[in-house]
Amino acid sequence: MLRFNQTQKKSPPSGCSGLTIVEVHLALAVAAIMAILLFSLYGITSRSARDQQQRRRGGAALSQALAIIAHDLTLSMPVYGHEAGGFLLATEEGTRGPISQIAFSVPRLGDVPGDPPDLRWFHTVAVEYRLDRGPGERGRLLQTERRLIGPEALQPARTNILAVGVDEFHVQVQVEEDWLDEYTGDPDAWEELRWPRTAKIRIVGDRQIRGEREHEVEVLIPAGWTLTPAK
Repeated sequence: MLRFNQTQKKSPPSGCSGLTIVEVHLALAVAAIMAILLFSLYGITSRSARDQQQRRRGGAALSQALAIIAHDLTLSMPVYGHEAGGFLLATEEGTRGPISQIAFSVPRLGDVPGDPPDLRWFHTVAVEYRLDRGPGERGRLLQTERRLIGPEALQPARTNILAVGVDEFHVQVQVEEDWLDEYTGDPDAWEELRWPRTAKIRIVGDRQIRGEREHEVEVLIPAGWTLTPAK
């Protein structure tokens, strides 16, 4: 009689059993948390680098704008017989700080060939500095120039953007012993004309950018001083 041996299936050892559904879900949850942490760290690092870059660019632009305005104020002068040849300063309180508008006249070197150029050739321009900001927009510090005399005086004014992301532009002038936020000087009023002696300029960048600093300078205006010979 023939006998057939029947082999029985052996169950796998308990140590080689597969992952359960709970363990798979737990592993996926840990992987998701790690991915979120990595993306958050990348976002924080990128935002920090971007803020630092914006601070460097914005700080350089504000410093340059401050130097331009200070230089023009040292050259400011009355132009008698011209309605735009005086000195105007107006200040209002904005939502993020004082906002000033200042206008005066300065000489500009003419387009004369030569190296060095002939300093006797220049023209007079009316300059204006103001902060332009719409609702919810970043402030733009603008410079406007227009010639006072000659055919170019009929041309539209030229506007330059000096800096973007400005919260505050505050200018004060010293007339005799008083510091003023508002001033109007008429160059045709010879006896009453009191040209500003000194100006304080304060520019504050976007305060939402961390580490943004204030830029300030005090400028001497030579045209406002009267020199008397010593006796």
